[in-house]
Amino acid sequence: MTNFIMRVGNGDNFKKGSRLTMGKLLKLKRNGKIQENPAGSIGYWAIAANGSSVSRIFENEAKPGDLLWFIQRGGKLLGVAEFVSKSDERTFTSHEMDWVDTSGGECAREIIYTNLITMERCGYSLHYEPHWPRQKPVFKIDASLSNGDNLTDIYRYLCQFKNARYE
Repeated sequence: MTNFIMRVGNGDNFKKGSRLTMGKLLKLKRNGKIQENPAGSIGYWAIAANGSSVSRIFENEAKPGDLLWFIQRGGKLLGVAEFVSKSDERTFTSHEMDWVDTSGGECAREIIYTNLITMERCGYSLHYEPHWPRQKPVFKIDASLSNGDNLTDIYRYLCQFKNARYE
């Protein structure tokens, strides 16, 4: 299992893509982008096409089941999900997704993920590691962080409690 960071700006567009309507899910199914009965909720994100702003390692190595860690400016972790697929053609425009923050530039490639675990309320931040690329919105990271945390362990722990409810 490989870990990738996905920077999501202020997080507003990410939140809209994490809750797809039934109509959008049906369109993804009709286009063959997701299975008939996906194992979990489906989310949608867009990144720049091949180029200097996207990690070539992500382009070449990302496989279904890899972990996508979505972080906001400043390192605040919004969520973690399992990568499903990427495509050079977007199914939905930014207008169709109601994405208004365009500070990330033109994003021509779509990312589909599943089993998002939101972490916005927990306040956990992935502090910038000195060896992380500063300009890339998507890049691969090691599971072991310099503060002693291990992302794979954190993910497994979160999976145990993702359906917990406070009553």
